[in-house]
Amino acid sequence: MAELKKQGIDDNTLVIFTSDNGPAFNNEFFDASGPLRGSKLTMYEGGIRIPFAARWPSKIKAGTITGQPAAFWDFLPTACEIAGIKPSKKVDGLSYLPTLMGNNKAQKNHEFFYWEVNETQGPIQAIRMGNWKGIARYEHPFELYDLATDMGETTNVADKYPEIVAKIKATMLSTRTANPEFPLTKRESHYGNDGSN
Repeated sequence: MAELKKQGIDDNTLVIFTSDNGPAFNNEFFDASGPLRGSKLTMYEGGIRIPFAARWPSKIKAGTITGQPAAFWDFLPTACEIAGIKPSKKVDGLSYLPTLMGNNKAQKNHEFFYWEVNETQGPIQAIRMGNWKGIARYEHPFELYDLATDMGETTNVADKYPEIVAKIKATMLSTRTANPEFPLTKRESHYGNDGSN
């Protein structure tokens, strides 16, 4: 930040602070996930939800807070839009530049977000649709959470909303691109845990 000021480009430089996943290490002292359940390599909010701060004095109003959901794959189209270019290939992301600029009406929204990890002893898939979050863990019952009322994912409500579970499961099937390197079957973890935390 000091160098940007020294060069005289501080006012018109976008600086973003974020992460690609939740904390890999957590304990009571650090409380890295706060009220969120899980950590890296889990599909719970503690492993998915990340910090994000943006500073661009000439464009972003200081102190602005948003609840706009976005994913890391939204960064490329955002950077391209800022540069006035288009991504060279079709991408899944959506630019969040309108949100950064305070133009919420122009912001496009994802129909859903899809995540998958197969680095533990069996794959885990997750989809967020609005405030609904569905998690399919290998050889475990399907989980459904209402993030509007249960951000910590403490109460599985899958039995109460079978129509939402069916919709999320169908979306998981239709969205996933099969790959022989990442089968939805059990395999040994190279991390030494079962990913269940």
